Amino acid sequence: MGYYEILVTYGRDCDDVICFKYKGFLNDSNDIVTQAIELGFLGEEDRHKVKSARSISKHEYRYISEK
Repeated sequence: MGYYEILVTYGRDCDDVICFKYKGFLNDSNDIVTQAIELGFLGEEDRHKVKSARSISKHEYRYISEK
């Protein structure tokens, strides 16, 4: 099980954090964003607004998802 975080910037005053878990391994940030789009967390039109996409630990995922 992999845990992933995507930071999306919609403008100077608006950011979004998307966290999800996925049964499988995603190799790089492009794979993470592509999987988020396939799962419906992000639209293809927002791909260019992604600031970062990374793998996170289970502990980080629990902390972020509780907020």
